[in-house]
Order: sequence, then C-alpha cells, then structure tokens
Amino acid sequence: MTNRILIMSLCICTSINLFATRWYITPAGAGSQTGMSWANARGAAQIQQLINSSGISDSIFMATGIYKPTNTSDQNISITLKNHAKLFGGFPMPSTTLPNPTWTNRNAKLYPTVFSGDLGNDDINSDANFFNQTTDSIVGNNSFHLFSGNIVDNSCVIDGCIIVGGKGSSYGGALYNYYHSSPTLRDCYIVGNQAQYGGACYNYVNSSPS
Repeated sequence: MTNRILIMSLCICTSINLFATRWYITPAGAGSQTGMSWANARGAAQIQQLINSSGISDSIFMATGIYKPTNTSDQNISITLKNHAKLFGGFPMPSTTLPNPTWTNRNAKLYPTVFSGDLGNDDINSDANFFNQTTDSIVGNNSFHLFSGNIVDNSCVIDGCIIVGGKGSSYGGALYNYYHSSPTLRDCYIVGNQAQYGGACYNYVNSSPS
C-alpha cells in the first residue's frame, strides 16, 4: 500500500511539471500576443491576466521596459498577486540579433524591468533611466499601490524587478500586503515610493514578505 501511494505521488508531480508553461511579456507585446513565445509576447496591459491564469509551475519572463498596474488614470488599480505567480524581470528586449532571450541572457542591471505607478507619465526622470529615484520626483496622480496581496504565500515570487512611483493614500506605496500575505521578493530595487505608512511596503495582519 505504501509503495502504491508513493508511485501515484510521483506521477502527479511529473504531470504538473510536464504541463508547466513559460509565459513571455514585453511592454508593447508582439505578434499574436498569445504569450507563448517572445515573438508572440503579451503586452504590459495583460500582466494581470497572466498572473491570474498562471499555473502552479508556470513562470512569467519579462523583457526590459515599463509596466504599470493600469493604462487608465485609476489610482485604485494595483497588480493583484496570487499564490504560485512567478515574475522574472531582467530579460533583454527581443531583437533581430537576439530573437529569443534565454535565462543566460538575463541581467536585471543591464535590462531593467520597471513596475511604475506613474500613470500620467509626468514624474521627473532627469537621467532618463526609466524611473524616478526619489519621492520628490513624483508628479500628479500615481497608483496608490503597485502590488497588493491578500492571502498570498511565499510561492508568489517577484524577481529582478524595480518598483517605483507608488503614492499610497495611506498604506504601502509599492506593496500592500493586506491579510496573511508573504510573497517572495528577490533582487528587487524598491525606490521612490511614498505613503503615510510604509512607502515601500506595508504589512497588515500576519503578513511578512521575504
């Protein structure tokens, strides 16, 4: 009986890995925008769709550029995290010389992937490096939160990204972990966000990101 249970478990694990999907996204999207390849990458406006539909073993590869919670002026919209969603920034933009960037081409410093709350495209960026670096550079109405989580565990990963320009009305300009939310942040640069409490991150009710 024990051996039979073990074999069934191994089969289940193998099936999950076989059906893992790697999704691709660039700021403008490409081709048919199925997200199944760089040539058909989803666009920035579809980042929430990708997160919502990503499976337990899926990953989302993000090319360098700017991504925002919304392409509208609605400050209340944030990117809502969920368990097992895995965002990997730092990939170069596909080109004729490098049409299919791989993990070995990834470099978060050379190819910044920026989540920005600058909804009006009016924040001050004097060095033209994609993002404002201080809260003094925030102009106009920015997103209240770039990311928000509610009952999210550490299987949710944000890796190799820059998070800037959140302007929380009260809590968590960059990241607001509302309830039992502890996503994993790796090699991320969180700068130039503001809020009355926790400009970079506000954790509420048993939330503890790592």
